[in-house]
Amino acid sequence: MSVNESAIKGIFALIKDLKFGEVIIKVQDAHIVSVEKREKIRLKFVDPMNEGGKN
Repeated sequence: MSVNESAIKGIFALIKDLKFGEVIIKVQDAHIVSVEKREKIRLKFVDPMNEGGKN
């Protein structure tokens, strides 16, 4: 399988910028045909009934 260096650098750039999520590399006939990046955002939930940790 032959993958050019710029494709690898591009994939690593996607991974480097990703905090939570996944990078999916699809291969067909020994060639990369697509790269998908799915990013998740983590939100902190604040309970309005218990603001500031009051009991």
